[in-house]
Amino acid sequence: MKAAAVAIGLFLLTQLASASLIPMLSSVTGTPGDYLFTYTAVLSVDEMLNPGSTTATSDACPAPGGGNIDCNPAGTFLTLYDFNGYDGTNSAPTDWTLTTQLTGVTPSAINGADIDLPGVTNLTWMYTGPVVQGDGLTTTYTFTAGSVYGLTNPDGNYSAQLTKTADGSTDQITGPVSVPMAPVPEPGTLFAMGGGLGVLGLLRRRAPQRRP
Repeated sequence: MKAAAVAIGLFLLTQLASASLIPMLSSVTGTPGDYLFTYTAVLSVDEMLNPGSTTATSDACPAPGGGNIDCNPAGTFLTLYDFNGYDGTNSAPTDWTLTTQLTGVTPSAINGADIDLPGVTNLTWMYTGPVVQGDGLTTTYTFTAGSVYGLTNPDGNYSAQLTKTADGSTDQITGPVSVPMAPVPEPGTLFAMGGGLGVLGLLRRRAPQRRP
């Protein structure tokens, strides 16, 4: 636990210069086929959780090409993309609710196609509680999600929709985070599979044709 706290602290020192809700994979525990990924997310000093400001009205969110539009999706949330092998196990802090989808919940000004692989489960935690002001150190949230895979991909992605403390405007961010990774079959396994398929094809070609 002490080592994890030190790692989180060092990570935060490099991140506090930018506004964000920063998720970090703090541990992977469990046994083959039943792993639990634990994430710690830290709300930086210039951010708020304020669902009332990230609404679907009043041009509250930035538009992809500049300017503002109604928030779509609305709300305050954190999304982890491409959580391979998700098994339905999860937990979240009070006032956070998990939803899952194959097309991730992505802020309006971020191109989801750049960070979201098709056909892989994404996890989105929506916040519906009171306004919270971040302090960058103790304003932390712990989320867990289960996967049948224990391998990690450090090149995963997250996004979040928050509220800037300075002016109450909507902040939309994305960045890297580690997520579960499906194992890649070894070359020998792929060769054996290919050989088996070839034999089946040969047998099919040699099978006698029935006459009507």
